[in-house]
Amino acid sequence: MSLEKTILSGMIGNENYLWKVLPHIKGEYFTAREYKIAFDLVSNYANKYNRVPEKAALFIDLDKQDGLTEELF
Repeated sequence: MSLEKTILSGMIGNENYLWKVLPHIKGEYFTAREYKIAFDLVSNYANKYNRVPEKAALFIDLDKQDGLTEELF
């Protein structure tokens, strides 16, 4: 598992981890576009609702994204 994927998995699955790393991580740190998109979704959700996003909510937000190819989705 890549470092980027490990970070994102921790942010989705562990509330303590999310709030510890969120202030220190920026979307530009992610090199792969799919990880940057995922980070932006997680970050926006956490900041908007002040809670860890559920995977279903992330899929709904992802579906609203414009310009994503089928492969990237």
